[in-house]
Amino acid sequence: MQPLKRVDFTCLKCGIATKRKPRRRAPKFCSTKCRLAHQSKPHGTKFCARCGLEFGDGMRPSNFARSIYCSHDCANRGRPINPETTRYRQVETKDGRRIGEHRHVVEQATGIRLKRNLHVHHKNENKTDNRLDNLEVLTKSEHARRHRLEQIAQGRRKL
Repeated sequence: MQPLKRVDFTCLKCGIATKRKPRRRAPKFCSTKCRLAHQSKPHGTKFCARCGLEFGDGMRPSNFARSIYCSHDCANRGRPINPETTRYRQVETKDGRRIGEHRHVVEQATGIRLKRNLHVHHKNENKTDNRLDNLEVLTKSEHARRHRLEQIAQGRRKL
């Protein structure tokens, strides 16, 4: 078996010509130190597509190239609402939260913000029917119990 030939390349960070054993990808840096230094260097700045904030200093080049939002929060709020995937109609509240329309209707009627452990149940099981008389607030466990009993009554679930 022949020994592997060493590959000549120039480090992208320091510019030193080096030889290294061939790997799957062609080498780009002479050391881990050069690779990390290159990744952490500023690559310019961009402006967030949602809030307009300037961002980008200190990002990795691969992340910077595909980023259009300054944060996860802006990315989540910047995406369009897709009723096909959420199954519930979504609304954006005055304070910037994106919540289900059924939760928003109950919050407006009661005047209080619902906690996460409270679920809003559609009595007629139609997720688009968000009339106040069709909605009721249940705890998470009571909501699960209610659906379990309905499934047993309809023969979709055994005891």
